[in-house]
Amino acid sequence: MCRYTFTPSPQKIFYDLYFCCILCCMAAYVDNQLEMTTKRTIMENEQMSVELSYQSRQTEKLLSKNTVRSLLIT
Repeated sequence: MCRYTFTPSPQKIFYDLYFCCILCCMAAYVDNQLEMTTKRTIMENEQMSVELSYQSRQTEKLLSKNTVRSLLIT
C-alpha cells in the first residue's frame, strides 16, 4: 500500500483543464476546416464536370460539322 497520496494543486488542475479546452477547440476548428474544404472541393469538381460535359458536346458538334464538310469536299 502506498504511504503517499498525491493531491494536485488548484493551479495544476486549472492548467490541465485549460489544456484540454485548447485541444478540444483546436480539434473542432480542424474538423470544421476539413468539412469546409471537402465541400469546396466537391463544388469545384461538380463545376469541372459541367464544364467538361459542355466541352465534350462542343467537340462532338465540331467533329460532326467537319465530317459533313469532308464528305461534301470529296
